[in-house]
Amino acid sequence: MKSLLIAILLISGLCGQSQQTGYQIDITLKPYQSQYVYLGYYYGKIKALADSALLDQNSRAVLKGDTKLNGGIYFVVSPRKEILFEVLLDKQQHFSIIADSANIPAGVQFSNSPENSNFQYYSRFATQNGRASAALVKDLSAAKNAGDSGVINNKLKSLNQQMSAFRDSIVKAEPG
Repeated sequence: MKSLLIAILLISGLCGQSQQTGYQIDITLKPYQSQYVYLGYYYGKIKALADSALLDQNSRAVLKGDTKLNGGIYFVVSPRKEILFEVLLDKQQHFSIIADSANIPAGVQFSNSPENSNFQYYSRFATQNGRASAALVKDLSAAKNAGDSGVINNKLKSLNQQMSAFRDSIVKAEPG
């Protein structure tokens, strides 16, 4: 009986150690070295600081805490205090980011965070779609006649349908 109790305690102890607590975001942010990088979050209309870490000579830092951060949209801020890109935090709070400030947002890579990879994919598509829509709206204001306006409106409608279809495909592929 005593050996059974010891075995149960050992197994439960090992299971407890395998669960991740707190948060740890390993970040490489080139070309910055020996400067602070920041993790911020939105609190209504306010932007607030969640954490900071000193980048080493290899542009690496670890944002780490013993308590999990509240789920939401966070952002990484450069040493120049510029928001570089957004990051989703929810259940998975142990992952890595590699980014080069010369190629943001396209060059941001996430490891061990499928949610952020999907979010990045969505953001790129939405940005491209938004730019195309803005250009068409500008063209619409310069349209000379109803025929030109109709053609542009049809293109805008098509872009909106593409965006809706893209969102639906993500929801279907990632129902959680």
